[in-house]
Amino acid sequence: MKTLDITDDNIMTVWNWCLSAYLHHGRKLRFPKGTDPQKTYQWRYAKSLTKKFIEWEFSDETAQKFISIAVDHADSQNKLNKGLAALHQDNLLKICYDTLMNDKKKCKQSFSSLEQIKIWFDNEIGNKDPVKMLLKRKDPDMFCNLTLWYQSFQLSPLFLSLSRACGQASVSLSKVDECERSILPDPSKLYLIRTKFLNDQTNIKLANKLLGEDSVCNKTTRNNKYRTR
Repeated sequence: MKTLDITDDNIMTVWNWCLSAYLHHGRKLRFPKGTDPQKTYQWRYAKSLTKKFIEWEFSDETAQKFISIAVDHADSQNKLNKGLAALHQDNLLKICYDTLMNDKKKCKQSFSSLEQIKIWFDNEIGNKDPVKMLLKRKDPDMFCNLTLWYQSFQLSPLFLSLSRACGQASVSLSKVDECERSILPDPSKLYLIRTKFLNDQTNIKLANKLLGEDSVCNKTTRNNKYRTR
């Protein structure tokens, strides 16, 4: 979507993205039978979206994210039966554009926060075993580092949801002191936070790059040094 020349292939690519998004909501887009697709309203709507994506300088990934948001909005208004016309109702495109830009801004802020936390975390852990350090207690009657660091806002819920070491330490803590474990965010809440953040492929790449072995979405870490001993 970086060229100013709109080709039939560009339009069909956008059409197929829309087709997948509609199918996700139980709807199937179709061109009218017996009619040249390029002479239909559906084609015009797909072409209009393609032009918008070029105008906004969207990457393919961002364009697909936009379509997903737009289809979600149209579905909430029970307008998907209108085909692609549903995405051109009133100021829906502007609403979805603003929603997408706001989401991207929040993700950028979240990642900036993750970077700062990661720097602090690495300084605290040093070359020691991360899980052991998280479960370490300065005194038997004190909370472990994981709990203390979370309570002091050094570790955010998002970081906890993405860090393999924090997840393993949390599981180990549950076996020792369920009461202390309850101070930390509920696993289901962390799952939702992680799922929402990683819904964007760019965020997955950034998380893997930042957290490396410690990233829960890094498949190479299943048997790494973060395994509890």
